[in-house]
Amino acid sequence: LEFVAASDVYKRQILESGNITAKLGGGFTIVNEGKIVNCANGLNVTGDNTVGGITAINKGEIIASYNGGRIEVDGPTIGGVVGHNNGGVVNSCYNIGNVINNKGGGIEAGQTGGIIGANDGEVRNSYNAGTVNTKSDCTGGIVGINRNEIINCYNLGYIVNSAYKTGGIVGCAQNSSNIVNCINSGTVENGTRIGGIIGEASGNASIDNCKSSAILNGTEFVGGIVGYFYAVSYTHLTLPTNSR
Repeated sequence: LEFVAASDVYKRQILESGNITAKLGGGFTIVNEGKIVNCANGLNVTGDNTVGGITAINKGEIIASYNGGRIEVDGPTIGGVVGHNNGGVVNSCYNIGNVINNKGGGIEAGQTGGIIGANDGEVRNSYNAGTVNTKSDCTGGIVGINRNEIINCYNLGYIVNSAYKTGGIVGCAQNSSNIVNCINSGTVENGTRIGGIIGEASGNASIDNCKSSAILNGTEFVGGIVGYFYAVSYTHLTLPTNSR
């Protein structure tokens, strides 16, 4: 299915096994503008551009759905559930599959998240328990690069990145990012700019009532909450007890 229209509702579908390979790839659809509810993907999805376990691009709603397949890309944007959340809503979703981005390079080369690769919408009440393994900037347990809202989410998956800017919740928080009531307990490993919640924050990003209990392994700019920041507001934060 390539497109879910705004008037469509896609419910209670399960994809148990198999493989999808495409430039833009999604377990259920490439572009969602409608509603995907109570769906599960077990397919392995690979591509070289934008890839997600449920959909590559979300402009609608994805509710109470999950990914258990291996999601792999040699390209810019990958998420366990959604590649690019382009003004859409992701609510009560989770990922337990491995998310792998083999594309080396900077921010344009890779944006990788356990739930969403690039978020320009809203993600709520969702969690990642899968391993996220990348070679490029902006990698997070929930979202790779965030420019909108992340609320009530948690990560317990292992996050490893051989490049920069890696966070337990968000790799790069930009513009008016708002991250509220989020928890990370998954180990985060990377060379530099790693944080229990955010790897790198800029552009008036805000963090409220977030907690990290993660082990953090890095060589430079390692922070219990934020690894490296420019202009950030924060309140009610709990720091990890284990980091090095």
